[in-house]
Amino acid sequence: MGGGDRGNRRGAHALSRRAAAPLQPRLLREPGRAARRGPRTPEAGAFRRSDDARDGARRLRLRPDRRRAGVPSAGRVVTERHVVALGGGGFSDRDDARLDDFVLGLAGPSRPRVCFLPTASGDSADYVVRFYEAFRERAEPSHLELFGRPRQDIGDFLLAQDVLYVGGGNTANMLAIWSVHGVETVLREAWERGVVLAGISAGSICWFEAGVTDSFGDELAPLRCLGFLADSNCPHYDSEAQRRPTYRRLVDAGELPPGLAAEDGVGLHFVGTELAEAVAARPEAGAFRVEPGAETAIPVRRLG
Repeated sequence: MGGGDRGNRRGAHALSRRAAAPLQPRLLREPGRAARRGPRTPEAGAFRRSDDARDGARRLRLRPDRRRAGVPSAGRVVTERHVVALGGGGFSDRDDARLDDFVLGLAGPSRPRVCFLPTASGDSADYVVRFYEAFRERAEPSHLELFGRPRQDIGDFLLAQDVLYVGGGNTANMLAIWSVHGVETVLREAWERGVVLAGISAGSICWFEAGVTDSFGDELAPLRCLGFLADSNCPHYDSEAQRRPTYRRLVDAGELPPGLAAEDGVGLHFVGTELAEAVAARPEAGAFRVEPGAETAIPVRRLG
């Protein structure tokens, strides 16, 4: 698997750097909030953005909002919420099935309904085929395509699933496309209803306030994301040479908030907005909490 926040990048329909600027992912709206009801306000835990070009690369200046991430809208009944952020592995890398089995086990049904969102790869057909090959014997798989002519019932379709699994690829493009189709709002509602959210690489970064991405070229850069979970995220911490030093530098400089890094083969399991545990399908894979000037290993449970 190549870079690009991993995933299959063939046929990714990547936006040019110039075209990407007006399509930056907007701040998430609360579910049910009507369109054109005045100016939007930042979602809880989101980061405010000001962008400037420096040395040909895009930079973000991030200031934390004082409110907590992941606070449900008033009056909503909240069930147990799960997010599994994979640093790498699972079916995307043709790895063993243990990480994916862990995700399925959180859903409840013996054959859960699992929907794959391959948006970050430009709805790569090869990636979709590999998803069905990996899940058809142990789940009821489906997928959502947003390139071409999307289905009209996106909200009802996603809310009917037990697991929503987001693939890797170009994180910035994915968030922009989700914003156009209102997917980000549906994902929050699904999460609050108890649908398990999971994903690898771009599908890991997206749930956090911010992450480190190569969506804009070879140089890694910070990116504001959905903000369901507080802090920042970095996948592929061991398998891509620049991920670790760049993530630490950005956190040290305050360009990214402190956060969690995961090596390939590791899943970060959140219950609600709190990290419950880190699990691993590979014997030496690790996870780390990264703060300015410090990197601390997190205990990892090895999956049998």
